[in-house]
Amino acid sequence: MDRKQLVGARVKALRKTRGLSQRSLAEILGKSTESVSQLERGVFLPSYETLEGLAVAFDVPMAEFFPSVGGSRLTDKEEDLINQVQQISRRLGEKKLETAVAQLTALLALSE
Repeated sequence: MDRKQLVGARVKALRKTRGLSQRSLAEILGKSTESVSQLERGVFLPSYETLEGLAVAFDVPMAEFFPSVGGSRLTDKEEDLINQVQQISRRLGEKKLETAVAQLTALLALSE
């Protein structure tokens, strides 16, 4: 996959995780549905302004749209699971979030 396709796949995964249609994302961004479709298919890279809009719409940093340089790439399933954890954690209060972090930390210690 080239960079355009990687960015497009990330946008599509985030959009689906958030339960948005291409049409609703296009409305949020002030773009056409066809532009969102082309972006997701990797036809072009988004402009800086579009990246900003996507980051705001998905509540993620702009770096979220680019794979780490030299790092290992997550599978689609791993990305979906991480997105689910992020969505759930946004709805937790501070105390429950602290508990969740402690549980994940303990789980990680068991796997090492």
